[in-house]
Amino acid sequence: MWDNGTHGDAVAGDRVYTRVFRFGPDSGNGRNLVGQEFKFGIRGGDNEGGKGGFGNNHIENINDGAATATIASYFGSINPKYYDRFNFETGQPVLNVRTDGVTPTVYALEQNYPNPFNPSTTIRYSIPMAGLVTVKVFNILGQVVATLVNENLEAGSYTANFNASALSSGVYLYKIESGSFTAVKKMMLLK
Repeated sequence: MWDNGTHGDAVAGDRVYTRVFRFGPDSGNGRNLVGQEFKFGIRGGDNEGGKGGFGNNHIENINDGAATATIASYFGSINPKYYDRFNFETGQPVLNVRTDGVTPTVYALEQNYPNPFNPSTTIRYSIPMAGLVTVKVFNILGQVVATLVNENLEAGSYTANFNASALSSGVYLYKIESGSFTAVKKMMLLK
């Protein structure tokens, strides 16, 4: 697991350690379930029962019939008793979901929604092959006001959320770069 802004970790240094595993549709041999088991260590302790760490190995089944999902674990538990915001029926919390089950064949940057927005909006993008992806937001002067994505991603369709609550009303540009692909779109913040 990582806390350095790489390998699927959203924010470096936030003390939330993350590791992303992606399961494609039907990776569970037609049963639409993929089992995954993970463990973690805290300050060098292993979480194997009775061996100095705490907790047990954590097991979760992911339904891969309709989507790929990234589940989150807080404090080493995905048990609702300890993390009441994790819903086993809905598979929440979900950070990234690809619902079409199809790997994109072309690069795409979609128009943000809603647009105009106040104070947040969602930007959707697709990449047909794995690689470094950056999504940045610029003001009308060309200055970077936010970096939404700067990481290696697998092929797929993704969303990035942009919260502009600290910015002034106006026109902003957002840009994606991945491999030789570059695209820019405009959006309007109205407060």
